Amino acid sequence: MGAVLRRSVIIPALLLCASAAAGAETRVMATTMKGQTRTSDTLVRETPLADGLEVIIEDEDGMSRSILDAEGRVLYERVESGQDYLTITSDGQSARISGSWKGKRIEVARDLKGCGFYGCRFEFALRAMIERGLDSMRFVMVHREDPSDPAVMDLRLDGRESYNGGEATRIKITLTGVLSHFWNARFLVDDRGRILRFSGNKGPGTSSMLIELVDVRP
Repeated sequence: MGAVLRRSVIIPALLLCASAAAGAETRVMATTMKGQTRTSDTLVRETPLADGLEVIIEDEDGMSRSILDAEGRVLYERVESGQDYLTITSDGQSARISGSWKGKRIEVARDLKGCGFYGCRFEFALRAMIERGLDSMRFVMVHREDPSDPAVMDLRLDGRESYNGGEATRIKITLTGVLSHFWNARFLVDDRGRILRFSGNKGPGTSSMLIELVDVRP
């Protein structure tokens, strides 16, 4: 169960994907857990590149700079949080993670085995799935709780529903193989792949939470 928990600890509030339009915006998210609600801001800045996109995200936990290719996969990512840092690169066949995180030196190479790679922010995978019109996607994610142990994740369409006068897409996320029985969660995303709502928890035995987008400021 300890291995399952390590792979399952995912903090959605820290992992917000960029919108399709270039520019900058601040997203205000409300997180409700154990009957208490708090809000947090995340600044997202995008710059189009010749064959992809640069996305810089700043929130209360630090900063990340990601370079995405034309299909939305992460080629390069730099994550900083206080004195901690990670540098992540991918050539589409493998991913390399290096840096210093929570007092531990990280140096990992991972064969992707045909899976897509979307860095530390699994919302990049949500966005790519929507933009490419896919029903499902399997990808490798580096999560901040243990960057030395990248996890394979599955995304699958889970229907459509009304949301604030329009329609949005539900997507279920799970671990893979036998671990899929221990953790899953659901997102509601708009047609640009931006997260409108997350419902789930951080891993087996942890409290349920609801995270919703409540405002977007330029």
